[in-house]
Parts: sequence; structure tokens; C-alpha cells
Amino acid sequence: MLMLGSDLKEKRHLSNKGIKFKSINYSMKTHTLIVKSEKSYIKIHIHEILYLKAAGAYTQIICEGKPCITIPKLLKEFESKLTENNFFRISRSFLVNTDHCTKINFNGKTTLELINTECLEVSSPRKKLLKEYFCKSEF
Repeated sequence: MLMLGSDLKEKRHLSNKGIKFKSINYSMKTHTLIVKSEKSYIKIHIHEILYLKAAGAYTQIICEGKPCITIPKLLKEFESKLTENNFFRISRSFLVNTDHCTKINFNGKTTLELINTECLEVSSPRKKLLKEYFCKSEF
């Protein structure tokens, strides 16, 4: 269960970055994240997440066709919970749901293409690990 300290002030607003919330819970049983603000809860099924992006001390959760959700937690806190659900860390900034990957491009910079045709750059140290990951799984 992931929870934030009570010293954070509630910050919920719509902007070009999406919605900001103050805490999140993870349920392994139902494979969902419950994102909490002061007055609402949002249930996100793990399979709906395209990727998570580090934004300083915050993490942005990107789902197809939904607003971005920003959580005041580090990306590494999500990584430990989500890697068992087909998520792979492709760089310091991105944790990707491999169920939504369609292609790995090795032309110059290595990129990972998602079902929404968005391409994310894979860091050099993670390139070999990514290749091994997909060779052992059914990509």
C-alpha cells in the first residue's frame, strides 16, 4: 500500500499537465491503483496505463484517452510495485507497460513505440536489458 505523508497540501487542478492528486494505493489483488485527492478517488486498472513519467519529485501516469494524472511520488516507488505487471524501466524518466508496446526501433537512438504511435527513447544502459526482456517474452 502506497500512501503519502499528511504534510502535503491538497493540490487538485486541471491544467495542461492533467490532474494532481495527493496519494495513491496499489492493490495486487485487483491490479488497480486508487488515486486519492481530498474529495475524490479514481480507480486506474494497471492494464490501462501506457507509461509513467518522472517529473522531478512527481510521477505522471499516462493512460490512453484520459487526462494525465500527477502524483507527488518518485517513479522508483512505482517501479517496485509494477514490474511484476509487465512494466519495464526504459530510462531514468520512463516506466513503460510492455503490453502496450508495438515496436522497438534500433535506428541510431533506440526507441520504443507504443500503441498510440508515441515513441519513447530508451537509455543506452537499458537497451541491452530491454532486448533481453523482449527476447524471453512473447513480444
